[in-house]
Amino acid sequence: MTKRRKRVVCTCTKCLQSTFIDSDGETVCGKLVARNTRINHCQKDNTCTNDENENLQNLRADEASRAYTTEGAGTASLAASVHMAVCMLITWLHLACGVSRATATITLKIFAIIVDALLHIDKATVPVPNAPKVSIPHDVRTAVSTLSLEPNIIRYVCCPKCFCRYSLQGLPETCTWKQTRRSRTCNEPLLVVRVTRRGPRIVPRLLYNVQSFESWLQFILSCPGVEDLVDKSYAHEISGSGLMFDIWDSPAWRSLGPFATTPGNLTFSFYIDWFNPFTNKIAGKVASCGAIIMTCLNLPYNIRHRPEYTFFAGITPPPHEPTITTISSLLDPIVTELQDLYVGKVIRTHRHPNGTLKRIAILPVIADLPAVRKALGFTSVTSRHFCSFCTLQHSDIESLDTASWEPRIGPRVRAAAQEWRQALTQKARQSLIDKNGIRWTPLHDLFYRDPVQHTTLGVMHNWLEGILQHHTRLKWGIGIPDRPRQQAKQLAQGQDNIESESESGSGGDTDTDVEMVNDELAALQMDSQHFNDTPQLPQRLRTSSGIFISGPGSDRGSEDSEYQFISDELDVLEDDDSSPPASLFDAEALSSVRRCIALAVIPSWIDRPPTNLGEKSHGKLKADNWLTLFTIFFPLVIPEIWHASESLRTKELLQNFCDLVACTHVVVSHSTSSAMADTFSNAYLRYRQSSHQLFPHLSSRPNHHYAMHIPDLLTFWGPLIKLSEFPYERHNGLLQNIKTNKHMWELDLTMLRQVCRRGRLCSLLRHSNRPDSKMLCEVISTLNGDVEAKASPSPAAELESHLPTAVYDLFLQRVQSKEPDYRDYRKLPHPPNSQILSPWGRPVKTVTHQTRGLSIYALHPGNSSISFKDDSGDICYGFIHFIWNHSLSEEASTYVAVSCHTNLSPEDALLNPYQELPELKCLVVYSHVPSLDTMERMVIVGVEQVKSQVAFYIRPPGTFGIQKETVVLVDSLHRNQ
Repeated sequence: MTKRRKRVVCTCTKCLQSTFIDSDGETVCGKLVARNTRINHCQKDNTCTNDENENLQNLRADEASRAYTTEGAGTASLAASVHMAVCMLITWLHLACGVSRATATITLKIFAIIVDALLHIDKATVPVPNAPKVSIPHDVRTAVSTLSLEPNIIRYVCCPKCFCRYSLQGLPETCTWKQTRRSRTCNEPLLVVRVTRRGPRIVPRLLYNVQSFESWLQFILSCPGVEDLVDKSYAHEISGSGLMFDIWDSPAWRSLGPFATTPGNLTFSFYIDWFNPFTNKIAGKVASCGAIIMTCLNLPYNIRHRPEYTFFAGITPPPHEPTITTISSLLDPIVTELQDLYVGKVIRTHRHPNGTLKRIAILPVIADLPAVRKALGFTSVTSRHFCSFCTLQHSDIESLDTASWEPRIGPRVRAAAQEWRQALTQKARQSLIDKNGIRWTPLHDLFYRDPVQHTTLGVMHNWLEGILQHHTRLKWGIGIPDRPRQQAKQLAQGQDNIESESESGSGGDTDTDVEMVNDELAALQMDSQHFNDTPQLPQRLRTSSGIFISGPGSDRGSEDSEYQFISDELDVLEDDDSSPPASLFDAEALSSVRRCIALAVIPSWIDRPPTNLGEKSHGKLKADNWLTLFTIFFPLVIPEIWHASESLRTKELLQNFCDLVACTHVVVSHSTSSAMADTFSNAYLRYRQSSHQLFPHLSSRPNHHYAMHIPDLLTFWGPLIKLSEFPYERHNGLLQNIKTNKHMWELDLTMLRQVCRRGRLCSLLRHSNRPDSKMLCEVISTLNGDVEAKASPSPAAELESHLPTAVYDLFLQRVQSKEPDYRDYRKLPHPPNSQILSPWGRPVKTVTHQTRGLSIYALHPGNSSISFKDDSGDICYGFIHFIWNHSLSEEASTYVAVSCHTNLSPEDALLNPYQELPELKCLVVYSHVPSLDTMERMVIVGVEQVKSQVAFYIRPPGTFGIQKETVVLVDSLHRNQ
């Protein structure tokens, strides 16, 4: 008789869904399996959770304790700590700083030599026989394995042409996919002979890699403290003021019923965009990868987009983008898992190691216009059905009567998509596209989503890189495209042909978007050969997590998606064959604009736009450049150029510009309300009406129409800038800067694996309870400037020093106005038990406030220019002259001495053009340099009273007719935070 194998309890992710009755008759989660089966399940299961990391570390500590029992537990603990610290440091160097494996191996050898020397440096204190034996890994891969950072990546065989997915079992030699049941088979070969280290092998031509969402979710929720962060969204209460500061305050958050506010449910955003993995600066290297990224909206906004909290669902394989029909094959596995998670699954978390029910929903889909249309099945921006929010026809794009527009209805869109899906022929499908402008995509399987209402408008591409760029280049004529007119005409004609074929149904089985993608890639290659990015390096390279040192270009995200070339170039090209319009600015005026860009004083965290604005040599401007131009530099200089003109057209041009700036302030505001939406609606309507009169030769672009829907989006979603593409573009830049071997067939796997490892390492450093992990995290965060509310002492200010007499006197007045019992230390003798204001303080030169660095004027004038609330609540402006820490109570507080600006006299105020232009948020004051000689205008405030930093532009006497030197301030950097 065969001996029955002893069964053990398996609690892996899969077996945890089952239950069994134990010997006591109680129901227990798990499954009884053979011992070897449990081992196999554990190996396949997610081994990257924080609990398992700690178990792994405890296991190594136990092994170390058993190995060194004669030496004592102290030496074993020291050895384990050193081992883990070395593993974390070398892994950080490899994953975050781009150190190669070879260099990492050499570094590990050096670590081993140093550690061994340190442990034996004093034989009298630590005898050699009793010295702990520290195990240093010999390879960075061993360190990664020790930290359990490997993500659970699922790989599919993928057709290089149609992206149809296959499993390795029963893999055919050619693709069997059909676009419709009556279409021809794809027949693309799926296998290829590739030379490997073991000789020629028959391997799949293309593989598609996705990360397991369930595995990642279990990992992130197993980190200590993450569930506490998520709970803030459930406990959040909506402000009664009507202001919305985040999606938590918006109707969108409640549009799924009680789902988003029910504890245990998690709501995510869904982002998709394509980028060139070789970066656009490498001539001849053109490819396209698509990043599919999801972010947990239940996390507070300030940490929501950190790498450790970002789920990289997958990367579409290069070198070509999927088409509007073949993208379904790539979205299918991701959407299928999302469907299962909406029903709910038991997930092990830090609070619930045995598992608890979690449900997942997708709310906003975020992307640029072409990517949204691919992902959600809408036709392109130049088609007849060009708008995803309403049914307005492209021929009526100039219409401004929003009441006459028929909005799209979500259920109707899903029904039209289902009808297209069930059509048996391409001709029938094309007929439905002509009728409805809708195709099917897997995202329609998420039945709880409204495909219209739950789609956002990417303000980075639509407003900043679309409308603002169009206004500057086409309406003002700054930086007019100077490529040969025939080339521009061919580009526009090519786009027309693409859409014409798409609408007519020609082209057989070939999806017409393939031609568009090829045109875009060719254009990107041309740009990479002839243009450079903005030559200025970011002044501070860092990511939002503060733990990783970013590579070049990653601070502001990657270059725009390849799709953007088509949309942006068509947005700045003329429709007719006429010559480009003349610039509104003559050489002298354009020189004034460039001089302002060069000389205006701005905080150190703002990237200055190119000072040769309008010239081809500076390349394409990024979105943040367009933002700073229209909220800082143009408001500082345009009124000076146009204010003296008596021309009616010039006055209309100035008002047209002011309306555009007013809209921009609303779009990028970090808080919004119905009133602000109305402000945008009124200003934008005036802008479009005046644009038709001032620039009759320019027709409206799709972006201009899409922006008409912004008021509705503001009232539904809340601040659109917090749902913009900016953080996701930074993730694209992170992917671009990952070092790969440039092998096209494994490029996407390398990027996905490395970026997932980075996120898990970041979580380990930030959430681990180990002291060495916390210390390493603090050191790395300090290296990247990721400090909050910390002051930087002066070189000789580690000890307290006497405050300047003038500063002390003002500080005493402030303190006595709130607490009259405080006495001047100089008024002797003091009564018993009296409160004496100490003259001692710790001077500092910089202090971090709301993630921005404030400094004294002598160190950085741009960082010292601030707006602040005085004790009466009024907004005042000035330069920071002195900063110090002072201990009025048990905890030290930071105070700043501000030298306030002097307002214009009544006579000079009449000459100030900004009084009639409140939309620009500018004011003019007399110029001054803060010093102890100007104490009559000095004010002492707490650092918490500082509202924001303020850019300024010093103007010589005679400007605006004012005979003194003045300063123009622009108070736009607070963004209503």
